[in-house]
Amino acid sequence: MEDFQHQLLIVIGALICFSALLKCIRFMKYILPHVWSALPQAFFRSLGEWAVVTGAGDGIGKAYSFEGGL
Repeated sequence: MEDFQHQLLIVIGALICFSALLKCIRFMKYILPHVWSALPQAFFRSLGEWAVVTGAGDGIGKAYSFEGGL
C-alpha cells in the first residue's frame, strides 16, 4: 500500500509539473512576439556588426576577442 501511495504522489507531481510547463510555454508564445515586434528593425541595424564571444576571459575566447578587435 505504501508503494502505491508513493507512486501515486509521483504521478500527481509529474502531472502538476507538466501542467505548469504547458502554462509557461503558452505564456511565452503569447508574450514574446509582442516584445520582439516592439523593437523596430532600424534599432537592430543601428547596432552595426557585432558578435558575442563566450569565454572571453581566458584562453581561445580571449585571443579571439583581441583578434576581432572587440
